[in-house]
Amino acid sequence: MNSPKVGEAAKIEWMIRDKLQKVLVIESLCSEFPWDEKKFIDTLRTREYTGYVAIVDGLTVGFMVIRTDQPNIGIIKMAVQRSHQRLGVGRRMIEYIKQKYKKGWRSHIVIDVRESNLGAQLFFKSIGFRCELIVQGGFKDTGEPVYRMTCPLGD
Repeated sequence: MNSPKVGEAAKIEWMIRDKLQKVLVIESLCSEFPWDEKKFIDTLRTREYTGYVAIVDGLTVGFMVIRTDQPNIGIIKMAVQRSHQRLGVGRRMIEYIKQKYKKGWRSHIVIDVRESNLGAQLFFKSIGFRCELIVQGGFKDTGEPVYRMTCPLGD
């Protein structure tokens, strides 16, 4: 399972309730500030948020929560299980969003990345995102700067 082809084979599906327990495990292992089950449920019950999971060989190995009610698609949460990182799963999830939403009225995908999360910054940069704005103290939980990274939907 060392090939980037793993990500290409990933299926992207709606995040439904039966996938949530695996999502919570991935979230707890990959996020410095993990959401709990209630936060996921409350967020995904609202019309403006949508959740997706990445499935490889029948296993949930990644997820993302996006906001779709604004001119840009906002990635709110995204994580890939450590055993599947650097195999193209994250790239596949972003490609899915680009394809799904490119013909609509939205123009970009946007994500806020912590200054300390160099791995995320490098990943998003490698797939065409650029840092458009730095907001000092933007993350209210730590006061850490926000790096707002964007990528056009129509490329």
